Amino acid sequence: MRHRHPSWPQIQGLSNFKGHVTHSANWDHDYDYSNKRIAVIGNGSSGIQIVPQMAKLAGTEVKNFIRSPAWIYYRVPPSKHLGRDVEDANPAYSEEEKQKFRDPAAHQEYRKNIIHRTNKGFRMFIKGDANNDHMEFAAKQMAEKLNHDPELCRMLIPKWQVGCRRVTPGPGYLEALTQPNCHLTDSPITHVSEDAVHTADGNVFQCDVRKSFHLSRFATFLLT
Repeated sequence: MRHRHPSWPQIQGLSNFKGHVTHSANWDHDYDYSNKRIAVIGNGSSGIQIVPQMAKLAGTEVKNFIRSPAWIYYRVPPSKHLGRDVEDANPAYSEEEKQKFRDPAAHQEYRKNIIHRTNKGFRMFIKGDANNDHMEFAAKQMAEKLNHDPELCRMLIPKWQVGCRRVTPGPGYLEALTQPNCHLTDSPITHVSEDAVHTADGNVFQCDVRKSFHLSRFATFLLT
């Protein structure tokens, strides 16, 4: 369902952009995003889902503009709940598993085990020295997915404790930023012109599409 009144960030010149503009709360499903230069503004939950999908498309160049880091990690990928020793974020159920779940008792046990393992994650929201272990684990996992690139790690790995702000799995987001067609900057946006996004460090990203996402703490929009 499309959001009829999406919130847009207050960025100078935003209305001057002549390319394609879309908002995550009012997504344009008819537009072909392949072979485009795409600016994604924001790294909230919408932004980190959209960046890797745009980077996968043929011929795209994607640049993500962010204001601050975010914890993007998970302890138990969904595949682990199925007893698989792989990190599959969206595993398909086998016919054997589907047959097993037709037994209400077996299905309930599976669901309760997921709830139990998920609820144990409450510890990350407890402030104090104990949170340091979560920070170390999360930072290590993020650094590995970023190929230990020092600049990407600087921009993306937070210094605050894990439960301070929303934590998101973000499958594929960190990995996408290591690809040659996907880039990241935390330099503030000064303005948007007819065909580009301009940042405080003097860089200009000319683009064809601009995407924007729901304006919460992180506003995200895409210019293509």
